[in-house]
Amino acid sequence: MKFLLPLLLLAGFVLNSTTMGGQTVSEQLRGKSGQEKAQIKSSAIGQIDHSGVFVDNNYGLIIEIVGAVEQIEVDGQAGVQLFARAWKNGKRVGFLDGTVEIERFRIFNPPILVNDPVGSITREYVGKDGVVKVRRLREDPKEAIRQSLAHIINVTHTNGDKVISGKRGNTTSTFYPDASGGATTMSATYLKNSAGTTWADARGAASSASCSETRNADSLIQSQDQTSRFDNLRFGTTNDTSPIPDGDVVSSVTWSIYKSDATPVDDGSNTTVNIVPFTPASDSSCANSDYATVEFTDLGSKSLSTYGSTAEYKDFTLNATGIAEINKTGVTRLMWITGNDLNNVAPNTTGTNPKSHYSADNVGTANDPKLVVVHAAPVATFSPHQMFPF
Repeated sequence: MKFLLPLLLLAGFVLNSTTMGGQTVSEQLRGKSGQEKAQIKSSAIGQIDHSGVFVDNNYGLIIEIVGAVEQIEVDGQAGVQLFARAWKNGKRVGFLDGTVEIERFRIFNPPILVNDPVGSITREYVGKDGVVKVRRLREDPKEAIRQSLAHIINVTHTNGDKVISGKRGNTTSTFYPDASGGATTMSATYLKNSAGTTWADARGAASSASCSETRNADSLIQSQDQTSRFDNLRFGTTNDTSPIPDGDVVSSVTWSIYKSDATPVDDGSNTTVNIVPFTPASDSSCANSDYATVEFTDLGSKSLSTYGSTAEYKDFTLNATGIAEINKTGVTRLMWITGNDLNNVAPNTTGTNPKSHYSADNVGTANDPKLVVVHAAPVATFSPHQMFPF
């Protein structure tokens, strides 16, 4: 039997199954640590033939995966790597400085689930309207990687006018945080809402009233005057970015969260959602005391006037201060807050300012929060004196 698989592959059969020993990948993850989950998912993804061209209608991209998708492990972080090139609106796109045609993409703790209205995998959660809702998904590692890659290319590609045919790049790295109970990272919502709370109390509290890593599709970023109290919600993630080589120069960072519903955003007195640093007590689990560790330093923002009501990834480009927060030897810690929160402007009662997003899933979906980092080794420069020392 051990000779059957190579023979089948040589005969042109493609391994697309996500089962092993009669178990789906999702079933294999039960009871495993965050690191073990990432290893199992990466191994399963690496056994599937991903090569070839596919079309992504969400971003208007044609993408070719060049060669195999390989399982990797860097500094204890499991993931996959692949090479790809792309076209947008019929034109070839570039990467990095615009001259790279084929970029190397690394995806750590990769997803294997995708949204599916008739999917057999379900996630229940209580919406902001108090109603229990059900999110349906299916296990499809190949489609999950395609959706993830398309979004990564959409936020990192450049104009293709300077592309050098065949030139390969190195590297764009994407990091997905662990879900609740993960070994090294997390995503969590922090809520401060106590009766009689003033805005100053809500914003400057020593701790949140609650923190949750399991809100699923209802992870909120919100500031609101509830008449009898002020509510303030912050959403943070930690990402182990140590696989980025210490000597590499980070040129861009995009932090993305997926808006989980199509309801309009009423900005009220708030005009932006902002990214700031925070210092949680633990990188792998939330604590109410994390709420007070936020630093009100703007690392990147998105205007609510462009936020829209579409259920889709909302992409935040980090500024130079934000790029400097990327930890190449450990964990990067970032939090989303409202503009009210950042600028200490009390919210009004006319708008609830809710921004509902997906948190990290226990198995990993193509809509989980993600950190996309473009980096490369510094270009060496030589003076004539260095080349000819006389």
